[in-house]
Amino acid sequence: MKHILLCTDGSAFSKVCYEYTAWFAKRLQAQVEILYVSDRTKAIAPNKRDLTGSIGIGAYTELLDRFIENEHESAKLEHERSKFILREAKEFFHNDGLDDTLTIHRTGMLVDSFHEFETECDLIVLGKRGEASEFSLEHLGSNMEQVLRSSAKPCLVTPREFRSITTVLFVFDGSHSCEEALAFLGDSAVFTDLDLHVVAIEKSEREVAATSLLEYANTSLTASGFTPKISVLHGETEAQLAKYSEQHHIDMMLLGSYGHNRIREFLMGNTTAKMLRHTQVPILVFH
Repeated sequence: MKHILLCTDGSAFSKVCYEYTAWFAKRLQAQVEILYVSDRTKAIAPNKRDLTGSIGIGAYTELLDRFIENEHESAKLEHERSKFILREAKEFFHNDGLDDTLTIHRTGMLVDSFHEFETECDLIVLGKRGEASEFSLEHLGSNMEQVLRSSAKPCLVTPREFRSITTVLFVFDGSHSCEEALAFLGDSAVFTDLDLHVVAIEKSEREVAATSLLEYANTSLTASGFTPKISVLHGETEAQLAKYSEQHHIDMMLLGSYGHNRIREFLMGNTTAKMLRHTQVPILVFH
């Protein structure tokens, strides 16, 4: 059975993840594992600076006891919060007809914890922003960026709002990660009934390399049952993809995380951050 690892923090962006996860789970016939990680760096910690000389040992001891008591109370509240978030997530999938879900709670940092589970999963889903950036439209979640850079599995980064997926854009550059995306498309039935667009980008008008790449991608996808719409785009990657997505009403993007020259810079550099900030469609990244 396929497995999807859903990373949640209970924020508005995470709840949109549930809808996209359910969409994929039904099409992949996959089991969903819901991971919530309590961030211990947010817990109240005792002040370790020695204040006995300035406030007296009795007052310092009393203050330290209060810090410890507050820390214990904070830990209890976080434990209750984690149970509520996971229960709410499980209930969402139950109401959507997906009962075979697992919930996982860990304490630490998400970027460290998810590696324990990603080995067995086929897809990781997380929101592009978390609870700390819920009201900042141009802030990317630090957890999202770290997971995206360190994971070896396909990662679906979801936007603030869910919308039905009918049209998909695959950016192909011939890299190993794009080959992984080709294999994913060929091995699963997730996108077979959707409108698939495949583009390659050239900065100049010389189309030879891009055309050759698209011919290869088209042959592979056609053999898998697709009838893709093939296009060569000229110009800056970010602007061209944004323009094409708007013109063709793209509902989801498929990208490789490491490509050649511009595409690599696009996916892991400043341009990626800009696309993730301003693109209001989910982006499925392959490694």
